Amino acid sequence: MKKNQQTITRACFGSSPVPVCAAALMLLSAPAHAASVVYEFTGGSLAPTVTGFPAGVTASDFLIGSFPNSALQSDALRLEGGDIGTASTGDSFANNTVLSFSLTIPSGVTLDLTSLTFDYTSSGIEDLFMFARTYSSIHGTANVVDDTIGLFGKASGDPESATGVMINLDDPTGNTLRGSNADAGDFAGLTDQTVTFTMPMIRNNNVDDAAYIQFDNVTLNFIPEPSAALLGGLGLLALLRRRR
Repeated sequence: MKKNQQTITRACFGSSPVPVCAAALMLLSAPAHAASVVYEFTGGSLAPTVTGFPAGVTASDFLIGSFPNSALQSDALRLEGGDIGTASTGDSFANNTVLSFSLTIPSGVTLDLTSLTFDYTSSGIEDLFMFARTYSSIHGTANVVDDTIGLFGKASGDPESATGVMINLDDPTGNTLRGSNADAGDFAGLTDQTVTFTMPMIRNNNVDDAAYIQFDNVTLNFIPEPSAALLGGLGLLALLRRRR
């Protein structure tokens, strides 16, 4: 960034109109604005609410697999204990008790994904667990456990309810239940690809079938890199200097 600012300063000095130079320097100096994809389940909708999307970036609806007794509430997703496999990621995939969503990033747009946050409320779980080994498609190995980036849900000892629970994407190495392929920098500089987050739900054998866990405000936070804007500003100044 500093090098780009120096380049534009040299190009501006004595050559380009002051307003154009000032605008370009302001563009380069401005901080990148955070953006997000939020699944609020309002009115039973699985569609996301998006903020700050760069042009061409798209987010899928939230997919909930097959949970026969579970249902979308008016503003949350409730999963019943009887619908969720017992302590096995393989069982979860086999039974299609899987949550997922995707973010598609076109070429020419670069994003840094920073965190995945959510709220949950549970009942009847107490000191047991009902959670997902949340993983991403960044590495896409045959063993999904290797690609686990964190815990989505309630582990034993966690409170019955919590808000703003975070899976760190800047550096997943400190997250609970991270896999061997979860590395710092995995979610930086992403472009021309689709990233899928998948949550195979599992539960403790002792959780009663009437127990449930309810999710809300599932949020993927990211920062668009201003690479396209920077190149555009540099190109404009180069053109003006050449014409002069």
